[in-house]
Amino acid sequence: MVNKRIPPAYFAKDTSEAGSGASFRSSKPLTTDYLQLSSLAKRLILERKYEKAQQIIGIILFENPFEKTATALLVKIYGCMGKFAEAQEIFRLAKENGLADDYTYGCMISAFSKAGQLDRAEAFFKQGLMEAHSSSTKLYCAMITAYGTAGKPDEARALFDCVLKGNHADKQVFCAMMEAYVGTGLLQKAEELFILAIKKDCECTNLYYSLIDINNIHGKLDRARQLFETALERSYMNPKTFRLIIKINESHGDLEEAIRIFELALRYNFADENTYRLGAHLYYLAGMFDKVEFTFDSLPVYVQNTPDILINRADALRKNKDYPRAISILRGLLEGSALTEDERHKCNTVLAYALKDSGKAAESFFLFERLAKEMPVDSVHFPRAICGLVFAWHALGYGHLDRMELSFFLDTLESFKTNARGNLLEDMECAIGHIEKYFDFCK
Repeated sequence: MVNKRIPPAYFAKDTSEAGSGASFRSSKPLTTDYLQLSSLAKRLILERKYEKAQQIIGIILFENPFEKTATALLVKIYGCMGKFAEAQEIFRLAKENGLADDYTYGCMISAFSKAGQLDRAEAFFKQGLMEAHSSSTKLYCAMITAYGTAGKPDEARALFDCVLKGNHADKQVFCAMMEAYVGTGLLQKAEELFILAIKKDCECTNLYYSLIDINNIHGKLDRARQLFETALERSYMNPKTFRLIIKINESHGDLEEAIRIFELALRYNFADENTYRLGAHLYYLAGMFDKVEFTFDSLPVYVQNTPDILINRADALRKNKDYPRAISILRGLLEGSALTEDERHKCNTVLAYALKDSGKAAESFFLFERLAKEMPVDSVHFPRAICGLVFAWHALGYGHLDRMELSFFLDTLESFKTNARGNLLEDMECAIGHIEKYFDFCK
């Protein structure tokens, strides 16, 4: 049998970007840490950064075209991207080269599950069992997850019990079953599984995360908090769990508790990049703008200079009445960065508010007016832009807008108000008040 390497087109944006296999290998050391690179690719997949994950896999496969884990991860990437034909082709090449192990089969099962093709996932599962992987928990985990995704918790439990009976159930199998219960909303079953996991010495961080999640979904805030404290006490903790309980407390209006937990994450060294972003958001909501600056400064430099962070930093500076710095950052972004449409709308909205707050009501009014015309009504920034336009209109003495426009803005703000909270809700109520007061005045 002649080995056929996976064509470079499958793991590089184009072959010219990566060069030929020979030239690429000559520019890379032969001591590449495949395990470290594979771990990085897995993290990027979890973060849904699939193209970057492809590039990492490319480094491995250019140097070692027949590395099993990298090949399996490439199947997983294409499955996550919804490119199922490509995933199947890579699996076929892997099988021809003897690289299709239990993890590769599991990735293919996941791909079919995401495509809604449960029957094909089941066929791959059975095929994988026949290929001498009958005791592999990876296959069972993938199929249990597939049943959970398809809304079939009973079938998932039957597989789980099969593994349990054979004494092969490990933490990953328990986590897969827990996810199936979370996905189908079976809280009582999830609680019972958690107790069983403790008895089988399979207690782990991911089980706590999932159980906290489903209790929150069912409105069991006290139980979610209790589980978090237990997980913290027993050292079953990671940044993801901290972020979950922070968001839960924020969504229930307990900003003080959310900030307390964020600061716990800092103290126990469980704050990653996303946790810092969340902490900055909390401090912003609480009006603690000096701490917003500190939190942004704690991020890696390459993150500090991303448009999203710079816009949020400028908004915090605006709230802290440092208008020159805020306006300078925002105008610099608009002039020198390749912003997405959403980033440009957000940047212009914050800039318009900074201009209004700094006393430049006329300039801010015309910017808000332009945004109201350009921005889609379903944009997340539209309600805030409308509020700003009404505030600037009010500051200018009720000029420039006619009753028809004001009626549209009033109806729009009323419709968005039901889902608003915090500062945005306060702004909406204030803007609605200005319009209603004007209508009363004109009677």
